[in-house]
Amino acid sequence: MTEPDEPLSDTDTLATAVAFSIAAEALIAKDWGEMPLPLAPIFTLLGFSIENGLKTLLQYRRHEPLKMWKHSHDLRSLRLLSADYGLNLSGSASGIIDALSPYHASHMFRYPKRMPGNFPSLNKISAACDELLRSVGRLIEVHSRV
Repeated sequence: MTEPDEPLSDTDTLATAVAFSIAAEALIAKDWGEMPLPLAPIFTLLGFSIENGLKTLLQYRRHEPLKMWKHSHDLRSLRLLSADYGLNLSGSASGIIDALSPYHASHMFRYPKRMPGNFPSLNKISAACDELLRSVGRLIEVHSRV
């Protein structure tokens, strides 16, 4: 664990991304009975999982300038920057991340709203998130470092 003012390591950032994904999957799997699935929190968790996954690779590669990506929520831009460091996602995963990007960047999911009609399904976003996290884990060689 790091000190409060010490920046997180790339493996800490990846662990955060994985935790967001696990939390989203738990909400998806839960039996909500008569209540509707809480889409806003699920999309928020998946979006932050993807964001932190992409930032993990940029952090690992020490991408400069830092201000270009450190506080960015633009998933498409982060994905394109990450491609320069070997991130090679399927066309489906890339397309889903790009489709989610403007909604995540504008913080649309922080408050309950109607979802856009052409929005990717939870299953597709979850699969893209999983593909991304696995790819980043391989690229930063996380298994050999933890």
